[in-house]
Amino acid sequence: AVPLTEAKLNFVYYCINFIAAVWIFRHFLGDSIKGAVRRLFNTVWYGALGYLGAEMLGSFLTRLLILILPGYVNMNDLSVTLMVRAEPLLALAVVLLVPLAEECFFRGLLFRNLYSWSPVAAYLISMAAFSAIHVVGYIGSASPLHLLVSFLQYLPAGYCLAWCYHQTGTIITPILMHTIVNAMGVYAIMR
Repeated sequence: AVPLTEAKLNFVYYCINFIAAVWIFRHFLGDSIKGAVRRLFNTVWYGALGYLGAEMLGSFLTRLLILILPGYVNMNDLSVTLMVRAEPLLALAVVLLVPLAEECFFRGLLFRNLYSWSPVAAYLISMAAFSAIHVVGYIGSASPLHLLVSFLQYLPAGYCLAWCYHQTGTIITPILMHTIVNAMGVYAIMR
């Protein structure tokens, strides 16, 4: 048997995460879809605002980080770029499957449950967890400074995703925003 490439293995992983998230969060997702449809304008509006905010904050922070660490390249972005180019089917998973699974966990589970205890903690913990998941796989293959810079680079998106959820009360808004972010990233890779 031929072993799976890293790209194909990631595709399988994303599919399993998606299926598990849909199953585990099915009632929450169903209620969220109903809420998003009832408030469709708000869902789209805040998703678009969140995307623009994440792009502006992320661009500013990335430029600042590159000044501090010249030649810096985000390892996760590079890894996704190489895998999508090797396995174009992975692009669909990154755009359509990853946002739902990640948002159900980081905003639907973490943020939502922490918010009643402490809104500040809800933002900070969900942002930190979101950033960490994009960096933890590179521990040992990158310097601590590189890992820290990569961690910081995901914080604006984590904040804007939590903000979208907070503004609309439906997980569909951050899923929409996350889908747009990933779609724009894949578009940049594929062109």
